[in-house]
Amino acid sequence: MKRLNSVMKNFTRMCTQSS
Repeated sequence: MKRLNSVMKNFTRMCTQSS
């Protein structure tokens, strides 16, 4: 689950950067 959280955070960061 910890890994999933990291991936989700990374994905959100990429999305935010793309914005």
